[in-house]
Amino acid sequence: MRAFDLPEFPVPDGYTPDTYLEELARQGLDGRLEDMQALGGQPDRDIYAFRLEYELRIIRDMRLSPLFLIVWDYVRYARGRGIPVGPGRGASPSSLVAYALKITGVDPVRHGLIFERFLNPEADDSFPHLIDLDFGNKGHVEVARYVTEKYGEGLVRLYDTVTEPEDSAPEFFQFGIFKNESLAILHDGLLRANQTRPEHEAITFEDLPLDEATYRIIRSDKIQLHNIWELDHQKEERWMQQAWIAMRLEPERFEDIVAGLSLCCEAPYISDVASDYINRKKSTESVSHPHRLCEKYLEETYGVMIYQEQLMHIANAVAGFTMGQADNFRKALAKKKQNEIELYHELFLKGATSHSGLEQTEAEELFNYLENVAGYLSNKSHAVAQALLFYQVAYMMAHFEKEMLEAIIKLRL
Repeated sequence: MRAFDLPEFPVPDGYTPDTYLEELARQGLDGRLEDMQALGGQPDRDIYAFRLEYELRIIRDMRLSPLFLIVWDYVRYARGRGIPVGPGRGASPSSLVAYALKITGVDPVRHGLIFERFLNPEADDSFPHLIDLDFGNKGHVEVARYVTEKYGEGLVRLYDTVTEPEDSAPEFFQFGIFKNESLAILHDGLLRANQTRPEHEAITFEDLPLDEATYRIIRSDKIQLHNIWELDHQKEERWMQQAWIAMRLEPERFEDIVAGLSLCCEAPYISDVASDYINRKKSTESVSHPHRLCEKYLEETYGVMIYQEQLMHIANAVAGFTMGQADNFRKALAKKKQNEIELYHELFLKGATSHSGLEQTEAEELFNYLENVAGYLSNKSHAVAQALLFYQVAYMMAHFEKEMLEAIIKLRL
């Protein structure tokens, strides 16, 4: 296991970075679960507790506790300064520890996200994915300054959200800090909406309901009209993506937004999947699956494979791969590493026949399907986080349009 040159985090007396992170994460998860129950949810505490301890063990073994503590520290600093923080980006929303610490705003258990997609203890390179975060407008500069002054030079990479970070293994560790105009508008709109409300009725982004009024706003494409939604690409692509979601997909549930953000691509496979998703959603085409053992993992997307995590779940369930192996398998297929593909081909066939009882021809057909689609699949953890931000924008436009328009005008004057 590689060690990483992370700065030291100053823990209180009597703690190590590992024990301090464990205490913060367990306390944070208790708070998250209590919030869920207060909103009428019934989370299975045993499932959440098991997942948390599993993640903490991997983080400890990879000697990455200081990483989580440093990010927790500067996120807490940002919120204390009134700087809005996004729900996460990249693979980090896959972590329940990050969710418990309120580094991210996505519940990975609820959305079927896989921790090894973020930190894979079986990865050959073993370098962790960066914990990239969005900060409202100019606040990202202040946060970067805080990190640099407290932890040292060279630890921060600043991005505008119209700039896509390179998809390559980093040579040294840096924290990705992104400017996000949508967050600034949301934050100001929320402050304006709460000015006339009693404190006990204040709105927070933690408890926005999923309601039809919001989905009507998305289908009306009103967000595009005011150009207040920022994705990761250039402006024309953002408009295209918004229009596609609003006019063709016609979202009726949160999962449709997640899928919509993942299906806006010119690649032939994605274009075909988008059409299949829409037609099956509207019941103009029957739902089918590449294999009966895939149904559990493709049900959410009407039998079409959209996410990398779906491939990982299937490799785990059908071939008996660990989730770490499943992530390595996914990467080998997506990057067309022929030597590794040949190795995994043999392992997959052996696992599918012995673990799941598939016939050799069935296993071969399923492997070929996964190999063909792997390079086109999206990172669901990123899509869920961005869909959450998209929904928050839509909700505020549906219920507090005046306040949101005032926030837009203020920001752009």
